[in-house]
Amino acid sequence: MTNLDFIKTIAPSFQKWGQQFGYKIVSAAIAQACLESQYGNSYKATFGHNILGLKYRPNRVDCNDGYFLDGGSEQNSNGTYTPLPSNTAWYNFKDWDACIHGYYEFINIPNYAKVKLATTPLEYLQAIKNAGYATSINYVQNVFNVVQKWNLTQYDNFDNTTQNNNLNIDPILKSNLIFLNLMKKVKPKYFINEKDVSEISIFEDVINIDLLNNLDEINT
Repeated sequence: MTNLDFIKTIAPSFQKWGQQFGYKIVSAAIAQACLESQYGNSYKATFGHNILGLKYRPNRVDCNDGYFLDGGSEQNSNGTYTPLPSNTAWYNFKDWDACIHGYYEFINIPNYAKVKLATTPLEYLQAIKNAGYATSINYVQNVFNVVQKWNLTQYDNFDNTTQNNNLNIDPILKSNLIFLNLMKKVKPKYFINEKDVSEISIFEDVINIDLLNNLDEINT
């Protein structure tokens, strides 16, 4: 899978969950996933489908499949690094779509409230950095560079139609919803319980290790 293939694979899930949780843009979050997971090639991304470097926090996320243990590092304010214990707990997910869902659950707390207000990638990244998501001194600029390199703002132009096309809705339920909306002569809007939706299963060139070291997270 090329870097571009990775982006095209995860972008629809970011659009779906980002919109569902009320975010105005998703380009910055897509860029986070690119660097945090080395474009889907990191151990955490392949073993635990954790493409966003999410440390395990009890009762914070409910779409995960337990957790796994792995090490890492965090950058200090003076630029040095502190290794994380090898038994640090990280969220385990069934697939990348579930991880993206978990990402939005993870930041759906008051501490990250300003992130949801962001209307540009830089605003988003600065807000999430200030909230304690990452310890890297250059985190904002490193992630924003990815937004620019791949023109990820193209994925900020999402709408309800895009999201509904990415959901595998039961045919009978979908027919009923369409019929009701036609009767009302309004634009279809599908508000359905998660039990009626089958989540998307998405399938699995590596960045410089020095840059990767700058992406270590504290995930407060």
